[in-house]
Amino acid sequence: MRLLTGPPGSGKTAFVLDRLREALRAGDDAIRLLVPTATLAQHFANRLARESFVFRPTLIQTLFGFVKPWVEDTPQVGDAALYLIVEEAIRRANREEFARVAQLPGFRASLARIVSEFSSAGCDSARQAAHLPDTPLAAAFLAVYREVDGELERRGLASRARRLELAAARIAAQGLDVRTIWLDGFHALPDPELGVIAGL
Repeated sequence: MRLLTGPPGSGKTAFVLDRLREALRAGDDAIRLLVPTATLAQHFANRLARESFVFRPTLIQTLFGFVKPWVEDTPQVGDAALYLIVEEAIRRANREEFARVAQLPGFRASLARIVSEFSSAGCDSARQAAHLPDTPLAAAFLAVYREVDGELERRGLASRARRLELAAARIAAQGLDVRTIWLDGFHALPDPELGVIAGL
C-alpha cells in the first residue's frame, strides 16, 4: 500500500490519474479508482472520456458503490425508517430521563441523527457501551441505541457502517479479481471505511 499526502494542488490526483491512464492504455481492467462521491466519479470519468479513453463505468466509482455487490442481501435502513425505529425504541426503552421530551418530534429527530452519526463513525451500541462516558444522559441514550440496533437486526436491515463491515469481512474472506485499487479525494476515513481498505 502506498499513501500519498499533501496539500491541495500538490499532484496526488494527477499521480493517480496518470497510473490509471497507463493501465487503460495497457488494456488492464483489473483496476479500480474509488472516490468519496458519485459527482467526483462522474467528473473523473468525463475527464478521461474527453481524452478518448473507453472503459467500463465500474472502473471509477464510489467506495460504497464498489462494496455494494458484497452486501446486496442486507438492505440499508433509510432515514425515514430509522426515524420510526428510533421513535419506537424511545417508547420501548421508557427511560425516565427522556419522559418529558419523548413525544416531541424534534427530540426524536435529534436522537435519530445522533444514532446515525455514531453508526457512521463505526460506533454501534456495543462499542458505545464499552466506552460509555460518565454523563447524565449516556445510559439513557445507550438504552435507546441498543433497542435500535436490536430492531435493525430483527428486520434484517443494517446501517451504512454495518454494511461496510460486512463487505470488508466478505472481501477479506473471498478475495477480489481486482489487482490495483486507487482511492482519491477522501479527506478522512472513519473506521468502517478503513475496515474495507484492510479487507482489500
